[in-house]
Amino acid sequence: MNKIIENSLNNYILERGITISAISKGTKISSGILYNSFRGKRNLRADELISICGFLEINPMRFMPIKK
Repeated sequence: MNKIIENSLNNYILERGITISAISKGTKISSGILYNSFRGKRNLRADELISICGFLEINPMRFMPIKK
């Protein structure tokens, strides 16, 4: 997954005070996977992004970089 997308998603979550634990419970993605993904130690998979966005009730396209 693109680091820009991961950083944007991480900022969105931090700004709203959403915890990794809450995302893990809501998506069934392990907290270890989420922690490593949000800390840049692991690439977030597309299906995980979709699941997280579903939990957050937002469109995944929100985090896609705008191409010029």
